[in-house]
Amino acid sequence: MINFNDLEFRKRLKEACAFFGGITAVAQKSGLDAGNLSRWFKGKASYSNDRVSLALNVLGLPDGVPDATYVHSWKIQRVFLKDYTAALRCYFPGVAQICRAPWVVPSPSWKESYNYGEGHDTLYGITDGNIRAVLSMPRSLLIQKENIKGILNWKNGTQENSVLDIPEEKYIWKTGVPNIAEFDRAWGDQAPSLSIDDVNEAIQAKGVTFEQAITAINAILMPRKKS
Repeated sequence: MINFNDLEFRKRLKEACAFFGGITAVAQKSGLDAGNLSRWFKGKASYSNDRVSLALNVLGLPDGVPDATYVHSWKIQRVFLKDYTAALRCYFPGVAQICRAPWVVPSPSWKESYNYGEGHDTLYGITDGNIRAVLSMPRSLLIQKENIKGILNWKNGTQENSVLDIPEEKYIWKTGVPNIAEFDRAWGDQAPSLSIDDVNEAIQAKGVTFEQAITAINAILMPRKKS
């Protein structure tokens, strides 16, 4: 069960807003007041759980749990001196893997830096075997180590070798969001799964008991069993 009064939980949600254009954008999509939502994140305002849930749905975190029924779509505008680990932790309790789109040059390029000629946004695929996401940013930017430290590892060891298999005709990757089947096909071999060590680390980092963690896992699995 979510502890809406947990300031660490609120802090992570605030950081996750960066993936959706910021607090104001999330508030507008949620039908909430941006100022009140910002104060709630800081623990300085009260909101009913139902009102907070509106923002959670926009963030793809219904009931505080990442929705695994679709591919999440995130966009950021900055990478310099930005730490996105708290935001990523909302979706990936353990270590996830990342791959770049084939058109993304893994090192600085003057052509991309000055947006010379035709090109598409920088784009990455991310998954832990359960949650899938695409992260895009202006073509002049590349993900940096300090943006993802301790959360994301390159699937094949390096950014150069970790490339999504996206056919040229699959414009959905360049203009929209792929579905789960398209994401998995581009990812290639079986998406990574969480190890027991990953789960233990995530439980300890969250500060919950194993009984509470099991209850949360069962809550996720129950709908899947019914379907």
